[in-house]
Amino acid sequence: MGREQPAEWSHVLRFLGLPAMPIFPESGVGDHVPEERAELFHALTHSGTELESLLMLHALVLSFKPELILETGTDTGLGTLALASAAAKNGFGKVVTVDNDEQKYRTANAAFRSAGLERYVESHLSGSLEYIGGLPAGTSFGMVFFDSRSRLRIPEFEALYARGALGNLAVFHDTSKHRITTQPHKGTDVLRAYLGGLDRIAKEYCTGEIVMPYSRGMRIMQVKPLATPLTSSI
Repeated sequence: MGREQPAEWSHVLRFLGLPAMPIFPESGVGDHVPEERAELFHALTHSGTELESLLMLHALVLSFKPELILETGTDTGLGTLALASAAAKNGFGKVVTVDNDEQKYRTANAAFRSAGLERYVESHLSGSLEYIGGLPAGTSFGMVFFDSRSRLRIPEFEALYARGALGNLAVFHDTSKHRITTQPHKGTDVLRAYLGGLDRIAKEYCTGEIVMPYSRGMRIMQVKPLATPLTSSI
């Protein structure tokens, strides 16, 4: 599954604030169909975000300059590092990341300290919906990266939207329509609800979106200002 790591990708890892680590073809890590072109993408871990998607997250922070970023689903912290290292380049901003897995929480926090980015990260050992429910009034995230369990992401969006806490960008991972067939262990009904919920959100509550169909998929949405709060339906 491994491959020789080109020098160019080593530079990319450093640029993203990531440690030196093996890089694998995404096609050898996850289950994909040919239409997803996974052989053109790169993975760092089995469950983590693809390297190309980490670059996109990094670029969004550099381009939109959000002061406060939320990530649901810390996992090993690779996505957090990509976001936080961009905030460091901006010279301001903070990434709030939430996960209820204690081992992942400890591993990720060690990675933040090792990278010297802890000042740009606020890490919480908590369920995402519990954290959102306790947000102080007036909290607004300029960017939210939804990367928790699929069944939680639409309710997370709805809870944030209802509180007026979604200031601009909503970024969703694992959005390929083919995941219904390639990831049946995650629950076909759950994935259908997730993908259908994304279509509804994009149509009713966003000004537009960019859909990235390849590999695991990503959708980048810009939330409408002053829209009517949602009522949770999932």
